[in-house]
Amino acid sequence: YKRLISSFLFWCFFPSHMKAIFQLMERTHGKQPNDPKTDLAELYTEWNDRVVAAIPKERLLVFNVKQGWEPLCKFLGKPVPDTPFPRVNSKEEHKEMMKKFRRKMVLDKVMGLLKLIGFGGAVYLGYTYLQ
Repeated sequence: YKRLISSFLFWCFFPSHMKAIFQLMERTHGKQPNDPKTDLAELYTEWNDRVVAAIPKERLLVFNVKQGWEPLCKFLGKPVPDTPFPRVNSKEEHKEMMKKFRRKMVLDKVMGLLKLIGFGGAVYLGYTYLQ
């Protein structure tokens, strides 16, 4: 029952690009990311392990942004910039962005539903007027 509701909400409220990403994850991992029983941290670790196993070490940089410019520039064979490494997309910024994203998704769905109701009402009134 919970899985049915979760799937319904997913297909109603997630944008199409997210659906495509989740379908790719399901094909790759054999698990549904929108299923509450799926451990997304485990999927993330499995994916990273697959990438590390598939890419030759000399062509792969396993990088954490906390490391700053040095390892990235060394890997790319570029000089380290004089500017500080950018620190964006903090937890607070991400929470705010997701809040706005969810609000926009809900408003888009509500507007779509209102348009459908309005169109249905117009068809009904037109039909009854012509009778």
